Amino acid sequence: MNPIGRDFFTLVAPAHTPTLTGDFLDLTLSFEAHRDTLKGAIFIAPTAGSQRTVTFVVGGVWVAGETIRVTLTAPASSRQTFIKSYKYTVPVGGTATTAIATALDAMIGANDADTNQPYTSGVAASTVTVTLRSNDTRGLTGTQSVVSVAGTITVGGTNGTNSEGQAQDLLDKGVPADLVTLASYDTVRIAYQPLVAQPHEDSYGYNAREIFWYGSPGTGTSLALTINNIAGYVS
Repeated sequence: MNPIGRDFFTLVAPAHTPTLTGDFLDLTLSFEAHRDTLKGAIFIAPTAGSQRTVTFVVGGVWVAGETIRVTLTAPASSRQTFIKSYKYTVPVGGTATTAIATALDAMIGANDADTNQPYTSGVAASTVTVTLRSNDTRGLTGTQSVVSVAGTITVGGTNGTNSEGQAQDLLDKGVPADLVTLASYDTVRIAYQPLVAQPHEDSYGYNAREIFWYGSPGTGTSLALTINNIAGYVS
C-alpha cells in the first residue's frame, strides 16, 4: 500500500483503442505510459454477475423445545465483515418443517429493509434462501447447529459470479459518475511502475501501482496483449 493516497488509479477510455507509438502507449487521449512502466496486464470481460446465496433446508422430525441456531457471515459495504446469528426454539404447534422455515425466514428477514444488512431472506416450503444484496462481493457463508433428536438443517447455496465492468463497478472504484457513459466496459488491470511521481494521481515516488483501465467492450483484449508483449510475458 502507498503510505499516502491509493495504490491504484482509474482511466476511462470509451471508443479509444490504445496504440503503441515508439516508447509510449496512449492509454487515453490524455494519458501516455512509457513502455518501461508497464509490467503486465490482466483482461477482464464485462459480466453482469449474480448474487451469492445460502440455503437452509429444514428436514427431519422436530418436537417442541428443540433449538436451532444459524449464523451468516457476509461482506459488509465497508471492509469489515458482517456476522449475525439467529436462535430459534421450536414452539408447541409449530413443529412442521414448513413452519420452522417460515419462522427462520422471519427472523433473518426482519431487517430486509435495512440496506446496512448485506443480505435479504426468502422462504419456499421448507427452504430458506439468503441472498447477498450485491453481485460484486464474495464471502457469504452459513453455518448451523441444532439441539434435536431427529430434526435437521442442511446448508447449501450457490457461489454466484462477480459483477465486472458494470457502471456500479466503476463508481465503486471512484470513477466520477459523469465519466460513466456506457452500460458496460472491458476492464484491464495494469501493473504500473512510474518512473517519476504522479502527484495528480496520488502517486508516491517509485512505488509499484496498478491502473484499472476501462474501455469499450472489444478493446480490452488487444490492450492486455500489447502490454504483456511489452513486459515480455508473451511472444
